[in-house]
Amino acid sequence: MRFLWRMRANAQVALVALGTADLDDLVAALGPCTRGHAGVSPVAESLADLGTARWLAELALRTCHGPGPQIARLDRRLPDALVLSQPRLAGRLGDVALGGLEAVDPAYREVLLSTLDTWLNCGGSAARAAERLFCHRNTVLNRLRKIEQLTRRRLARPSDLVELVLALSAVRLHGSGADAQGAVPSTAPAPVLGSGPGLGPAAHKAGPPARGGRPLR
Repeated sequence: MRFLWRMRANAQVALVALGTADLDDLVAALGPCTRGHAGVSPVAESLADLGTARWLAELALRTCHGPGPQIARLDRRLPDALVLSQPRLAGRLGDVALGGLEAVDPAYREVLLSTLDTWLNCGGSAARAAERLFCHRNTVLNRLRKIEQLTRRRLARPSDLVELVLALSAVRLHGSGADAQGAVPSTAPAPVLGSGPGLGPAAHKAGPPARGGRPLR
């Protein structure tokens, strides 16, 4: 792989010639030298696709939230990317699907949302979620039932679950004081665009170029 870096005001952008490598190889190569978040686009098949690839990489980057460096491949974060690309609709979805939680104390609301988030990340296992949350399995189940009661949605019903998952993404990515447009944070940016064997992905991130890359002149 070959990296060509370009410095931006609050980010770095890299065009990567993949050669015989794939995006998994790229993510593995970026890991040791990425101090902040990074976003990776799908592979761009031609020069004409690079503009779109950069936008998709930036969108992937904006799905990163929480502590620690993250390298986000767009194709593995499509629900969050969809939410980010339609902020007004996402805000409406959050209001409609999770609006019932406004009736409870804000601190308890955050407990419910964190429980739902953890339960989803644990593949719907209340036992595993309880281990991560340092509480009893029944406590997790009680909180999930409270969410169902307040939202009037059932987690066992696929259509309701889809709504709640997207609404939770909307709250996490747009809410809690975050900019409605999901601006790229200045301390962690690095979208990565993907292209064919002769071109490559591009990366955006703050600070000096990653080791092994070089700025474009």
